[in-house]
Amino acid sequence: MRNYIYNLCCLFFSCTLLAQPKLAPERYQDSLAQLTTIKEQRAVLMRYYQRSFAQAAPIRPFWRNTSFQEAADWALVDLAFAYVSMGGKEIKGKKRYEAELKAFVLEQKRWAEQEAAASLPYYYFAHYYVGYLESRPVLEQKERLEKALNWLEKNADRYSEKLKFSLYKEGAYFHFGLANEAETSLKWAKKLAKLQSQEARFVAYSLMAQIYRKKGNFERTLEALAALDDEPLPLAIQAKNLASKGICYYELGQNEQALPLLKKASQLFAELGQLNSFFALEATAYLALLDEESSSNISLPELLSRGGHAQFPLLKAYIHKLKKAKDLEGIESLAADLAYAEKQGATFRKLAKNQEIYIALGQAALALNSAELAKQYFEEAIRFQTAGLGQKEGLAQLKGQEGLAILWGIYQTQKIIAAPLLEQYQSCQMAISLAKELEKQLGSKGGKAALKAQTEKVYEAFVETAIALEKEEQNPIYIQQAFIEIELAKGSWLLSSLRNKEAQQLGNVSAELLAEERSLRQDISYYQAQFSRAQRKADSLKAQKMQAVLFQKRQALDELLTQLAQKYPSYTKWQEELEELDLNKLKKKLNKEKYSLITYFMGPKNSYCFLLEEDKIQLSILGPTTNLRQQLQDFKQLVQRPRESLKPFKSNFIRLAHQLYQQLIPQTPKYDLLISPHAELSQLAFSCLLPKAEEQPFSRLGYLMRSYAISYLYAANFYLQPQPKTAAKGFLAMAPSYQGQGQAVDRQALDWGQARKQLQPLAGAMAELDFLETHFNGQFLRQEQANEQRFRQLAPKAQFIHLAMHAITDPMAPSYSALFFSETQDSLQDDLLLAYELPGLHLSADLVVLSACQTAAGRYQAGEGAQSLGLGFRYAGAASTLSTLWEVNDESSRLLMELFYGYLQAGQRKDKALQAAQIRYLELVDQKEVAAQPFFWAAWWLSGNSSALELPQKTNYGPLIWAALFVLFLVFGWLIYRAKK
Repeated sequence: MRNYIYNLCCLFFSCTLLAQPKLAPERYQDSLAQLTTIKEQRAVLMRYYQRSFAQAAPIRPFWRNTSFQEAADWALVDLAFAYVSMGGKEIKGKKRYEAELKAFVLEQKRWAEQEAAASLPYYYFAHYYVGYLESRPVLEQKERLEKALNWLEKNADRYSEKLKFSLYKEGAYFHFGLANEAETSLKWAKKLAKLQSQEARFVAYSLMAQIYRKKGNFERTLEALAALDDEPLPLAIQAKNLASKGICYYELGQNEQALPLLKKASQLFAELGQLNSFFALEATAYLALLDEESSSNISLPELLSRGGHAQFPLLKAYIHKLKKAKDLEGIESLAADLAYAEKQGATFRKLAKNQEIYIALGQAALALNSAELAKQYFEEAIRFQTAGLGQKEGLAQLKGQEGLAILWGIYQTQKIIAAPLLEQYQSCQMAISLAKELEKQLGSKGGKAALKAQTEKVYEAFVETAIALEKEEQNPIYIQQAFIEIELAKGSWLLSSLRNKEAQQLGNVSAELLAEERSLRQDISYYQAQFSRAQRKADSLKAQKMQAVLFQKRQALDELLTQLAQKYPSYTKWQEELEELDLNKLKKKLNKEKYSLITYFMGPKNSYCFLLEEDKIQLSILGPTTNLRQQLQDFKQLVQRPRESLKPFKSNFIRLAHQLYQQLIPQTPKYDLLISPHAELSQLAFSCLLPKAEEQPFSRLGYLMRSYAISYLYAANFYLQPQPKTAAKGFLAMAPSYQGQGQAVDRQALDWGQARKQLQPLAGAMAELDFLETHFNGQFLRQEQANEQRFRQLAPKAQFIHLAMHAITDPMAPSYSALFFSETQDSLQDDLLLAYELPGLHLSADLVVLSACQTAAGRYQAGEGAQSLGLGFRYAGAASTLSTLWEVNDESSRLLMELFYGYLQAGQRKDKALQAAQIRYLELVDQKEVAAQPFFWAAWWLSGNSSALELPQKTNYGPLIWAALFVLFLVFGWLIYRAKK
């Protein structure tokens, strides 16, 4: 604004020179010699240019190749910008001056291209502004601006921060608005943020918040806005930021947080007298979407008369109002008015942003059961996004969140009007492909999680259509493709992280850059955990500070990854190009190893089960997801705590366990089970489901695990991941000491230090270590030796890790779940191993056993599974983990672990060893009905590679020693006999 006013003042001041009879360049040259700042010199030269235009006098470029060259270059840019900024305002002779300006800019540009390359970015910049005076098309303007930006980039060291600020800012705003290219806009905004001035940082962060919001990455948007909160912002900017935060929370479905922010923003705008500004009108629109009556009184004539981009959110709010009133005629009338305005050449009706309006119209028409109208509106949205292409050609060209919304709308209309099933299938397939591309662009888990939540309905539609097509064409290819897409979506984040670790071992990549990447990722994990914890404590100030730090860290990581991509393209390609799921390879391996694979998908409406065995895929519909969720919740409450009164409990258990078996395993598998769960199923102990509802003692019930060894996968493609050879050897087992006095542990505590004081000693944990040390070689650390510092030193070298200790899971902030080591006063660590720290450990262990409470429990996150401590060890590089779904009993855990390792030692696969241990446990407690409850043995969850292991056994030298002594005795006896003879 300050530059705008300055340029206008210079322009209007120069009008006084028109009255002067004769142009005297020498006078301006003398004036320049008296001035010491470029700002003053620019003003003088602007007056000279303007007076020359007024008198139609040739401009004598006396400044060329002198110390005044930069001021002259800037003066021309400033004058061009001033002409553009004046808009429709009239001054005497304005058109004539524009013609002179255009001619002079072209003359200077030609001269610079031939003789003075240093001035080129200025003249390209001025030429770009002239394009607005000539009403040049957006593509031509983009080409002009990119010439200036590209030249500046190639020769950045030669130019001032001022030019960089102006060009980077213009590049960011142009690509964000007129060009509608969010990624390019973000590129220039990031460069702007690197400049030294506070103004550059403020402009960059504000713009980046808008860009991330446009991309649908609301988590990054909120972080960018938080980074601005510490700046001394004017009230108008504060109001704008409040409105942006409110809109983000609305889009994230957190209306309770959105409403007060939007109300406060609107109040500030009212106090400032800015109710007609863009952000004020946008806040009004979103308040209307939240059905705030005071904000929903929007009339159509008033709406269409508003200028600027604010009409877009207002139009969407108006459409929401019509939809709520079930006013289909009003929707048709609005669409007709928009089409008429476009025919009349209304400027804003030509912008690509109109796709948002037609998407909203299409969604409203669908809600009012008018599929034919909806189809028309979605086709209009395609036309606006693809610059005129129709549905047939344009569907494949769609991009961004808007493209995803269009594809989903097209599918819905196709389904209602009974379009060919193949067309419906292809629409879903394109939507899934687009969602994958969007996921790659989102730099935070929060953004990816929001996207996955949006696309679950698309995946369900894809499965439904595949079922219908398979019946119609008797072709299994559709079911197979649905299976592949569902499984690829499940574990994409974890698989990407593991490939990142593999990529770092490819070699030829700077060790320094890799260390910096690891450090930044660890920092992001730390501050994300701190943010989650602050939210958990309702500490809004700390949460805001953590968001601001996260924004800076993510920016640094983005910049580093760009640098790595440029220097080491193979490194980036290896991480980003995740392998597709090879179904034939999967079938062959399952057949060879005699496994049945069961995978699940809990869609918004129904749940589904795929059974893959012996070259066949069977897909079953399990019924409504809401019913299944309730059954799972009831079963979880039933098994996750022990009961002393068994009669009603046992009857309820048998009934629910059998019902869940019938629903979840509709086809009887032939082999041991690999289960790939989804959503709440990732917290179900399948081992204690009952194929038959027979009244028996707990120890003799026909549990599923009696018939099948069971292990779990985060997704089917993990089964095909090659097992890397490891140089790690031996056991690392740890059993810390605790000083609690018998009081119950508060597992909802917000202070882990306070919770530590309540932790009681674990006699069973010490016994587990005694057993392991008796049978295996390795490091067995107890008491104060079992601390975090020792664990970090030894764990990367261990092939087998066994942690018998206390753990506490935080369901609201899973990254803050913790393993409690022995507390040591002289340790460099806090003796808490938090979930967010685990991915940075770089383990090579074949097996990690977490003999602790709730180490497999956690909130499900699409793309990686339950956010548990066990998952953290998979991120760290462990090939397999054995963890627990609920609080486990100390004594039963000890017995199960001894049995498990005994069967492993005998050469059994991990899943077989766990099955045998559970069956043997029930045999040992056959006369103890309470101890046979599933609570005591069914919590164990084996994830990852299930192959057999060669444990580092201790050699028993006793028999060898006795044999050697016996041989020596015989030899000695024989020698005596010979001597006597």
